[in-house]
Amino acid sequence: MKKLRSLVGICTILVALACNADDSDSKGQQKIDVQTYVELLKKGDYQSIDLPPFSHEDIPALLEHCENQETIQNFPVNPLASQHRQSCPLGMFVLWTIESVRVVEDTDSEPMIMRFPSQHPVLALRDANELILTEDVGSHEVAARAYIGWWQQSEIGGIDKIMGEDPLKDTPYRWH
Repeated sequence: MKKLRSLVGICTILVALACNADDSDSKGQQKIDVQTYVELLKKGDYQSIDLPPFSHEDIPALLEHCENQETIQNFPVNPLASQHRQSCPLGMFVLWTIESVRVVEDTDSEPMIMRFPSQHPVLALRDANELILTEDVGSHEVAARAYIGWWQQSEIGGIDKIMGEDPLKDTPYRWH
């Protein structure tokens, strides 16, 4: 038992030394810039189990990638999701990341599990009587235009106003 305590103590010290305080936010999440995030997603090397703690200041850089149709294979998933998605268009995942920022910064939003804004980075038909997922290029393009238009409204009404608005509200889609 004494050896186990010593081993745990040594591991704790090594982990603490390996973590640089400048590389983490106040909740211990790794800080990362948008370009690095996107490159890691493209390479399949993004290792965190959560979405990055981006803020509204990162949204313009994220929007630069929102129409990208490149398929990614390794990305964080909501642990409460009933199924695991094997792949996702990079742009759709970036839109989901923006939705995470929006929901985290919207003080009236429901609490989230980790930073996941929904079960999956996929759209569903909003008014369907049953769950109908839409994973085609057309729905992705509609969602990208909706988020770009939503962000442009921040120049008129301010950040606080748009964070409480669903960018997809005028589309036939919602997040699943």
